[in-house]
Amino acid sequence: VETLQTLGGYHVIQASNAAIAWIMVMKNPPDLMLVDIHLPGESGIEFMQKCKKKPELSQIPAIVVSGDSARQSVIESSKAGAVSFMVKPVTAYDLLSTVEQVLNPSEETPT
Repeated sequence: VETLQTLGGYHVIQASNAAIAWIMVMKNPPDLMLVDIHLPGESGIEFMQKCKKKPELSQIPAIVVSGDSARQSVIESSKAGAVSFMVKPVTAYDLLSTVEQVLNPSEETPT
């Protein structure tokens, strides 16, 4: 995540669990969410489902970044609205590239 701040120049806000993330996104909806599946309390999948039910949050893209690569987790994440699924460990380049592709889908990403 620090990579996004330094290399990408993005303003990044972190939350340690879904309850705090919910308060943060309701107060100031972001352009993009990076979500882990396994969070303390409510899961990342439940968090994304909750966001999709709120009109003001439903169009915010979510990228799942998780150490859980199980097929069912990928399917559930997609059903919950994730636009991309990345398995940890993730390189700085891959994370930044995926974020830029999601935020700027019409622009070509350099290879």
